[in-house]
Amino acid sequence: MKSRFISAAMAIVMSVSIGQCFLIGKRVNVSADYVKNMQNTRLGTKQMASPVKPTDRDSAWQGSYVIFGGWLGGSLTFRVLDPYTTDFGESTILLDCDTIIDTEPFGISEYDDYEDIRERLNEHFLNVAFYSAEEDAIANSYKDDYDYSAYPYLTYWGCQSQPLNGDKLFLLDAAEVHNPDYGYYNDSGFKDWDTSSFKSYSVWNHAKTFYGNSGFQYYWLRSDFIEHEGLALQINDEGQIACDNVESDGGIAPALNIKQSSILFSTALSGDYGALGTKYRLTIIDKRLNQRIQKEKSTKDWTLIDNVISVPYKIDTSVAYYSKDIIDYSILITDKEYTDPNANILFYEYSDWFQSTSDGTVANFPLSDDLNLDQSKWGKDYHVYFVAEVNQSDAFFSSEPIELVANKPVISKAEPSDNGVLVKWNKVYGYSSYNVYRSNSLNGTYTYLSSVTGGTTKYVDKTATGGKTYYYKVRPYLKISSGSYAFLAGTYYGFWSDAMKVTVLADTKLTAEPKSGVTMKLSWTAVSGAQSYEIYRSTSASGPYTYVKATTGTSTSDTSLKAGTRYYYMVRAKKTVNGEAQYSKYAAAVAVALATPTLESAAFKSGKGVTLNWTKASGADRYNVYKYNASTGKYDYVASVLGGTLTYTDANGKKGDYYKVRAYKRVDGVVYYGGWSNAKAGK
Repeated sequence: MKSRFISAAMAIVMSVSIGQCFLIGKRVNVSADYVKNMQNTRLGTKQMASPVKPTDRDSAWQGSYVIFGGWLGGSLTFRVLDPYTTDFGESTILLDCDTIIDTEPFGISEYDDYEDIRERLNEHFLNVAFYSAEEDAIANSYKDDYDYSAYPYLTYWGCQSQPLNGDKLFLLDAAEVHNPDYGYYNDSGFKDWDTSSFKSYSVWNHAKTFYGNSGFQYYWLRSDFIEHEGLALQINDEGQIACDNVESDGGIAPALNIKQSSILFSTALSGDYGALGTKYRLTIIDKRLNQRIQKEKSTKDWTLIDNVISVPYKIDTSVAYYSKDIIDYSILITDKEYTDPNANILFYEYSDWFQSTSDGTVANFPLSDDLNLDQSKWGKDYHVYFVAEVNQSDAFFSSEPIELVANKPVISKAEPSDNGVLVKWNKVYGYSSYNVYRSNSLNGTYTYLSSVTGGTTKYVDKTATGGKTYYYKVRPYLKISSGSYAFLAGTYYGFWSDAMKVTVLADTKLTAEPKSGVTMKLSWTAVSGAQSYEIYRSTSASGPYTYVKATTGTSTSDTSLKAGTRYYYMVRAKKTVNGEAQYSKYAAAVAVALATPTLESAAFKSGKGVTLNWTKASGADRYNVYKYNASTGKYDYVASVLGGTLTYTDANGKKGDYYKVRAYKRVDGVVYYGGWSNAKAGK
């Protein structure tokens, strides 16, 4: 009975084999002036129409088509069996060639079976029928053996499924060509196949024509027999399931999966997008286009002015692939990242306005007037990409989309300085002026503080108050009033920076007092909450200041100073919260390092007063002499002597009067005093 089935099902189509004719030639399919746009193009393939499940055996196959690859001077048309599937390992689109493109034996012997045609497809035909980028986009497909229990006419005759083990090109399995979800009618084409009363009928949506020929032909499936190793299954010229000897020539209609990660767009070439019968061409991502243009410049250096996005780029001539004359540049705006299967296109258009610069070219993209790009949602509710594209008559390719990150300043520093809070940020391409804003809360109202022009990227907020927390933001702007772009006269603002938080501890007060041994005693008022204090020193008011030390107390000594030298000191309180340093504003003090003289004697002589003698204080210009006033409880100034003099006689001095001496030095018209000497009474 099995031999009767085989005889009835077997049909051999004799045709001239084109075996070695693997020449692509020029695929002509799309007119040269065809333009992709938002009406005919979608991201990925998910919005294509899926095949219609046939209602009877006479139903023609209905679904979408993809033009992909080429053969004998023309492009190949594939049926879309599933526009978005994960059944073969990764996310792909499953395609089945709409025509039979060649004839080959299933295997070279009854023991070789599918391996010969598998090798032919994946080592020869693959390299000839597809451009390298297309070949890279074809997925390695994996599929276990099919369970034929749902197909009794296959199990009855001992047919077996052939698994896929990373094949790029493959033949459809008997189960796949009878899958209604793929648009194929679930019928073998035979009635009473397991009895002697064998009858057959056509199943037209299984049938295929030979490439370039209107006649229907046989084509191989990748299913063969368990017991009869020299036989494999076919679909015959009436769409019925049939079989033949593996060494006989049979038609080849390859299937393949294309990686969704390699597909940027699907574009309707005929018919409406999403309609049945529409033919599409895929835009395949070729990362060599990213190498051809300089990605780094396009990512950060761009502007959005008067609803025109301007992107500078360079051509890398060392990458010998794709002539610059055939590369187009487009802006793509999506509501989700373009890799999201559910992403939609909000804006898509090519640039036809280019400007040459000293270091490259700028592509300009005027956006739709009704497209409101809310800057706060940039990179969140929509994504903007710069894309290089090659749209030839026989293939569409693109770079991997380069996302234009929000072109905003980044505040690198915001911390208290000696006279306020210092805010610093990076330079933003296309802008030389910036506005600085401040708020008392992260999401509060930001008040304008000042405008910084001339390319300056720092600002000191002198109005900040100690003991408060502030948030700072910066926003670049461009003011056009005259010149070549006078027609754009106005002020154009860039993106806001993210906020930078600054907590300013309460202010402290610093005093610097010279002590003996050319030592400076520094003391300051305590700041509530401070964990330590940082001390800095300089010999110039404008700095630079050298870090001296940190201490937890409210005083310290700075030793080994140079006598007679004026020193500038700053101190700030510090507190660390969750790894974040918080500071007070700097407190400043200035003093000259002077040694403190020692009052050695106070000799009283009747009628001549009190004579004082003291030791030299290094660096002193003069010495002041003071006498204690019992009525006020203070020392009153008596006299001043030159620095070379170490003695003085108070003619009005009396026995028992107390004296002190103090050195001083005048620098730039300012008098700086040293420490007080010890006190001595005339005797």
